[in-house]
Amino acid sequence: MHAINCISPKENIEELIANHVHSLDRQTVTRGDLFQDVADVLTMEREQLLEQHTLTQFFNCLSGLKVSGKPGTKSIKHKDARKRYAAFSFGGKHPRYCWQCAQEDLSSLGFSYWRRAHQIPGFLWCAKHNSHLVTATRRDAFNQCPHEITDTALNEKIHDLNSDQTKLLKRYAFIANEIFEQMPEIDSRTASITLGKMARAADLRFSKIGTRSTVSNHLMERLPLWWLKDISRVTWISNKYISSVDGICSPDATRYTTVILSLLAALFYEDGELAVAEILKPPPLVQTRTLGSTFWGSKKVFDEYVAHKGVVSNVAKQLSMLASTTSLGLLNQGLPGLGRSSSVIHAAHAFLSGESLDDACANHNATSQEVQAFLRLSGTKLKTALDKIQGKSWQNSQSDTSIVKRQCQ
Repeated sequence: MHAINCISPKENIEELIANHVHSLDRQTVTRGDLFQDVADVLTMEREQLLEQHTLTQFFNCLSGLKVSGKPGTKSIKHKDARKRYAAFSFGGKHPRYCWQCAQEDLSSLGFSYWRRAHQIPGFLWCAKHNSHLVTATRRDAFNQCPHEITDTALNEKIHDLNSDQTKLLKRYAFIANEIFEQMPEIDSRTASITLGKMARAADLRFSKIGTRSTVSNHLMERLPLWWLKDISRVTWISNKYISSVDGICSPDATRYTTVILSLLAALFYEDGELAVAEILKPPPLVQTRTLGSTFWGSKKVFDEYVAHKGVVSNVAKQLSMLASTTSLGLLNQGLPGLGRSSSVIHAAHAFLSGESLDDACANHNATSQEVQAFLRLSGTKLKTALDKIQGKSWQNSQSDTSIVKRQCQ
């Protein structure tokens, strides 16, 4: 990892490894396979090296992604370079470590070591100690043990995160870390279908054509742009369809990453454990076609919604259903998920209890746009009825107009 990420541009990685192999044993012949040569240096199997000392399993856990088109000359060179080097790369520009982990290592082992999980893109806190990760600012930081690093920096922008952003980013870290720890093979199509249902339940668009807000735009509204730019090479542009983010929610997605998958799961699920369960090991689909308005409008479902304070994931658990299915069923009864800002919920309640919209928003520090969007979600059943009424009235008015015209003629 040190060699790949920290050598100067003039150094050649193959030569560096070959020279080191020869320095250990002049009789050893390098094989031209970078991973194998490094494995020989460390006296371990090639696959063991990839699984235990790189982030390869995390970055490559998605299966079933479609690859369209034939690569050109540049693509072939790029694929060859990735085949040789990508497994040794990590998620950020500079390595990160936890000071408490380093001190514990030093106390128990006599030295400290760099942890792969701390290098996963977007990780701001140590999963074990919940402390901020420290960034090593020098390019050659991997030459030293973490406890020996003196040139460090803390991301001061972390202090600007609000409570909702912190919860979302920690949920992302939990989901991504579970994928890293479990090393699963995730079926990309099944994951996309699940995320697509959640996106529809949130009334978000994941197609190129449409007027609703996109999933990517919703992310930019919820999270700071500096963090989004740090986790991927995505060009984040407001009010624009982004295929590598929005397209994930379609079963025909051709490319996306484990990082963005984890991020969308954190966005759509209030419960990180439920997200991991449904993304990594999706349960058998319940035959929801038989569960119509009679079921969703029943007292049992209403009581569960009230008992769990509108938290869809908890209601879904109680009903033994997917959160996406539960969310849609409740929404059709005018019961949106309440896992959003409490100020919006309180303002909406005040408005429904008789206050004017302006007073309700002012008294509970909520914006009019947020409250209106929330109330529109809760009025979906009424809107459907009004759509049908208006449509029928329009047809009747057209018919009446035609009769009048004929009589005049």
